Amino acid sequence: MSSRTFIGRLGRLGQIGKLGKLGKLGKLGKLGKLGKLGALATIPTAVLLAGCPDDAPQFEEPFETIGPVAFGGRVAFVDQRRAEVHLITPELGSGPIDHDIVEIGRDPQVVATDLDAGRLLVLTHGSAGAPGVTEEEEAIWAIEPNGEATRYEVRSPFTAIGVHPDGDRLFLYFDQTVLSRSELVYNPHEVATVDLSEPPSGSNPALKTVRSFELVPTRAIFSPPLQIAGETIDFVAVLASDFVTLVDLDHPDRREVSIPLTLDPALEAVQPLEVVFSQPNPAIDPVVYVSAQGSTDVFAFTLREIEEVSEGGHFFSVAPNLYAVGAMPTDLQPATLATGEALLVATGTATLWVIDTTTSEATPISLEAPVRDIVPVRASDGTISQAILFAAGGNVVHFVQLEGLEDSVLREVDAVALAAPVGGVSPLPDGTTAAVFHADANRSVSILRLADHSVSALTATAPLDRTVFSADGARAFVASSFDARLSVIDVATRHPEDLRLDEVPTGLVLVPGPEILVVTHEAEAGLVTFVDATQPSRSTARMLEGFLLEGLLDRNGEIR
Repeated sequence: MSSRTFIGRLGRLGQIGKLGKLGKLGKLGKLGKLGKLGALATIPTAVLLAGCPDDAPQFEEPFETIGPVAFGGRVAFVDQRRAEVHLITPELGSGPIDHDIVEIGRDPQVVATDLDAGRLLVLTHGSAGAPGVTEEEEAIWAIEPNGEATRYEVRSPFTAIGVHPDGDRLFLYFDQTVLSRSELVYNPHEVATVDLSEPPSGSNPALKTVRSFELVPTRAIFSPPLQIAGETIDFVAVLASDFVTLVDLDHPDRREVSIPLTLDPALEAVQPLEVVFSQPNPAIDPVVYVSAQGSTDVFAFTLREIEEVSEGGHFFSVAPNLYAVGAMPTDLQPATLATGEALLVATGTATLWVIDTTTSEATPISLEAPVRDIVPVRASDGTISQAILFAAGGNVVHFVQLEGLEDSVLREVDAVALAAPVGGVSPLPDGTTAAVFHADANRSVSILRLADHSVSALTATAPLDRTVFSADGARAFVASSFDARLSVIDVATRHPEDLRLDEVPTGLVLVPGPEILVVTHEAEAGLVTFVDATQPSRSTARMLEGFLLEGLLDRNGEIR
């Protein structure tokens, strides 16, 4: 490995003495380089902090970080104890590392990015105040790659962030699975919408309580833009036991629409699992498909245009329908067939249901093994030509060609038996291959060729904890937390090459743009390896150590 660099502007250098050439010390916002220390060289943290006050809380508190998170050509680590975000620009070679520290609110809990990974989002819970600690409200922080941060005060301790596909709108809510809160009173039915394209104001974020009959949400799912009565509307579907509630993001003044999944919630428990919106043609009414635990039907709710505005301010009514498939639906996938629009339904059995959404006719297709998941394969133009079907834990993968699916003679359904059970399937960006992540002891990986349905199984000698693909899908990077190596797989040839690391990896993240793979390692003050993702080589890799110490003495003995 070409270099291992220890970095960290430790604040007031006079307090700890001159440590040697720290690079451009005049630029206090940048990192200096302490010279080429060699592949195994390091400077103990205790030596660097010698002479510092023993009771300084910034040194007593251990580092607890969320990350790495890649966005905007940088990689972020959120220090939960010190309420700050470290932004690092991965660099190969021996030049200085660009490093910014962004101060955020106390108690960071949830970290996300927009769908284009161009902006970092951090939800902080603040604090109610304590002796010597100022009260701080909950907030969402939108952080740009250059370190600029905008704070939106949300005033409720939400536990989940939903990011709209446009990247500018957020939906904050309480996830039913994360309800352990320290507040005396909070409203778990409250939600907030945030428009990141607008500055913070009294109406941004906007808070409201979802009328789902006092049931706590379990998920929030965004719709694509839907055309209703000449309007383009973006909905978010809030899932809760026995109900799906539609919130109009474009018209916050309009009342949310709660759709019951049972006539008597007191007697039935129907938990929605999946919501799929479908409107292949703007001239037809959109349909909301719902699968739910506790029901053997697929719910179909058509949002029909009405002439008069409804009581809630909407220009549609909800027309319900049911598609019986004989077992609990586990996955739904809209499809366009030669006969019109259809819905593919998996039920965990060896049957794929094809529902003609115009006539409501359901056609069963027998398969060789049970399937629970439907993974669409998109061509370069965005159309779906085939689907991959599987059941987690099973050894069979099915390939279904959509062309001719409605014809029992022309129908093309193929099955491939694999040596190890399937944990998940992910089509690669080139549209010609897919990766199969296995659920065996070593969590191995196979590559499927979609043209001829051939499979190449790759044998692992240690449990594979992380797998990351390059942006073009040409290379797979695989790591194990039990082995100080990185395996680089050429997807086209299936040829693997090992790249030796100096430390055992704990995580992988690909930073697009420069196409640098960031490998994290276990280290108190932060330790990462940068690998050229286009031409992986140990000779050009670079290790960076101690970046969480950057600016530590600037705290003046305070932990915010």
